[in-house]
Amino acid sequence: MKSKQPERVVVLGGGYAGVNAALRVAGRGRGRVRVTLVDPKESFVQRLRLHQIAAGQEIASPRHAKLLGRKVDFIHASAEEIDADAGVVKLAGSVGRPVSFDRLIYAVGSGVALSAVSGVAEHAYSVNDLAAARKLAHALRDAREASQVSIVGAGMTGIEVATEIVTTYSHLRVTLISSSSVGGWLSARGRSYLLEALKREGVEIIQGTRVRSFGPDALELSDGASVPAAIGIWCGGFRASPLGRASGLQCDDSDRVLVDRKMRSTSHPNILAAG
Repeated sequence: MKSKQPERVVVLGGGYAGVNAALRVAGRGRGRVRVTLVDPKESFVQRLRLHQIAAGQEIASPRHAKLLGRKVDFIHASAEEIDADAGVVKLAGSVGRPVSFDRLIYAVGSGVALSAVSGVAEHAYSVNDLAAARKLAHALRDAREASQVSIVGAGMTGIEVATEIVTTYSHLRVTLISSSSVGGWLSARGRSYLLEALKREGVEIIQGTRVRSFGPDALELSDGASVPAAIGIWCGGFRASPLGRASGLQCDDSDRVLVDRKMRSTSHPNILAAG
């Protein structure tokens, strides 16, 4: 009697969601599945700690091959297209033949929306990825005494960036700009504590106004005011990868894959989306 072939599970994306999903599926599959993880980066990037790298700290970045061990096959490549009907992932460039799957875990993550405001792509720094965080680290290290660092976006990323910079580079002036109330998602007590902590560290806060444009050394606000920015940092939100929509998966207007209660794609149930 012919033995049943292992189920082929392909994971796209080597971030927290992708790596954890790959290891858990491989561990629970106990030989009944063959798991392959595809990611364009050779090493695991701790995205939640990129603000520390931007402040000049060294953070561990283990190689995917070592992190995944023998349980998961690793392919260092970018996914160019998902042919969901054929069960195939096409890889960019000349990396190798397409990767076939029975089930796919879509965990490609997101990126910073650099096109959201005029001048951001040309003039702003970010902590979008490892390269961007290191570029910002160099700029901060070389900044002159009392240079103005203006951070746009006061979600968790913006707050973490602001506090890391102001505590590491006491000679720099840091301003945090938000279109809404800073810490507005917290309880009244939590928000009060956050604002007091930022004030104590010397972070200036501008809230309730949007940034209209980024320039090489200043930001223009929606009310016409100008804020100096020797270093301007954009932490104004994320954008989903366009890969899902381009591959025919059902997505919302922001390119986020639509899923049911079990995280299965509403258009292709053999594909699960996470992260």
